[in-house]
Amino acid sequence: MATPKILVPVDYSDCSREALRAAATLARQLGATLDVVHVWDRPQYVSEELTIRQGNQRRSIADMIRENAEKDMETFVAAAEVPAGIAITRRLMSGQPVATILGVLGQGNHELVVLGTHGRTGLSHVMLGSFAEKLVRLSPVPALTVPQMARARPSAGAIGRILVATDFSEPSRAALDHAANLAKNLEASLDLLHVWEAPTFVLPGAGMTSVHVSTGSGEQTIEEVMRRSATEAMDAFVAEARARGVAVRSQKTEQGHPAHTIVEAAKSGEYDLIVIGTHGRTGLPRVLLGSVAENVVRHAHCPVLSVRTQTRE
Repeated sequence: MATPKILVPVDYSDCSREALRAAATLARQLGATLDVVHVWDRPQYVSEELTIRQGNQRRSIADMIRENAEKDMETFVAAAEVPAGIAITRRLMSGQPVATILGVLGQGNHELVVLGTHGRTGLSHVMLGSFAEKLVRLSPVPALTVPQMARARPSAGAIGRILVATDFSEPSRAALDHAANLAKNLEASLDLLHVWEAPTFVLPGAGMTSVHVSTGSGEQTIEEVMRRSATEAMDAFVAEARARGVAVRSQKTEQGHPAHTIVEAAKSGEYDLIVIGTHGRTGLPRVLLGSVAENVVRHAHCPVLSVRTQTRE
């Protein structure tokens, strides 16, 4: 069996350093190697022919940028304190960062990409996006995002307890399979969470307990119907998972806003990792509406593993 390889794109920031530390922890637990890549994008006005005088010599500005990136890479990896015994390669590449990293992943040599997130919020963040969110949306392999505050968490380090957020879709099944394999290799436990929202026809303020519907067992409130449906769907999902050999420690359904509820569940500090499926949608509807996965990535205080399946618009 080939040795697993983890790609770690870095920009030499503090959040990249936390991502490299998290990747090193995983590499040690999984027996994987690290492929650390920095992509430097030459300024638009700088050509290969443009030179600058240094003393009696003239040097290419592009060469100077490349040399500085090499020095920064050595300093960066040393500061990340990667444990001895983990095989690590360092690479510098030139180009547009997202496209370059996707090109590397497209070669099929990596099982996982690990990257840091700054946790920015606000309108400018939504409009401009971020390197991490673009990678989560487009990566052909699972993407593990590590927030900058990860090292401050009491449980930072080895992964022992994993929260799998599910909506019972095919991406959720793929996410659960990845989480199960990870849990088996790390000797970690799995907890499943499904968050259901009130139907759109229930007006704010009316309350789901004041609206009744007729069912085979008589009249019930919308809340009772939704809660029962969510519980039945979770039971079926867990039964299917266990039939495939997935060890699920606990299961829970809650009513609320999915992304907010998932992030709040992880704030307890009980979980070392959130695993969630994403459809990989693109286009204006995704930009305007966002997605549960991207909102969890943006706000979670612990690492998030996003498992993408392609969805046609």
